[in-house]
Amino acid sequence: SEGTFSLETDIKCQLLGSGREAVFKQDRRVNQRSCDPGKFSAGAADVCAACEFGKSQPEAGSASCDSCTPGWYAASKGSANCSKCVAGEDCSSATQLPTNCSEGTFSLETDIECQRVLAGYEVMIDLTGRRVQQSICVAGFVNPGASDRCVACTPGQFSESGKAQCTPIAAGSAANTTISGHFVGEQSCKPGTYSVGSMAVCLPCDKGKAQSEPGKS
Repeated sequence: SEGTFSLETDIKCQLLGSGREAVFKQDRRVNQRSCDPGKFSAGAADVCAACEFGKSQPEAGSASCDSCTPGWYAASKGSANCSKCVAGEDCSSATQLPTNCSEGTFSLETDIECQRVLAGYEVMIDLTGRRVQQSICVAGFVNPGASDRCVACTPGQFSESGKAQCTPIAAGSAANTTISGHFVGEQSCKPGTYSVGSMAVCLPCDKGKAQSEPGKS
């Protein structure tokens, strides 16, 4: 009957063992054999069952399947092995295929879920298009933390490295720029020039006016 078998030398049927399934000859259960990898049997079953989603079994003749460890997944039944998630993927479900991290998020090799990029940082994207880590915004660029990329400060503003927002240039000062034209700081206007604030450059005094002190508006 179901879950039993007998050999030619047996007088009565014996229960199928754990990790075993019946071998049929026509409609008779004549022997037992080991379950294949990816399958299991607790015993007394004609057919080994496939491991459920999120579980695997690499060994033949097993009585149970093992759950995938965090950061690994088995998205199909009957998996012999769990698959490892890679950097740039969200692997919060062990029963489904991982998904790529979305805009403004990333994951490291050791992460299970995607994490939001910190303010003042930007996302690093590898050659496969996965968001695999974060990198600090350089001076003159900012990111409030909701997008992949740091963006340049506009004229009249500046930022140091790792900032979420640009800072308006104070009155009496102008932008300190790099060779590439990025606004990385502010500096006092020289004598004979002025700034009313939020200006990239200091302006020369109008005709008939003078300014002997630096940093004036």
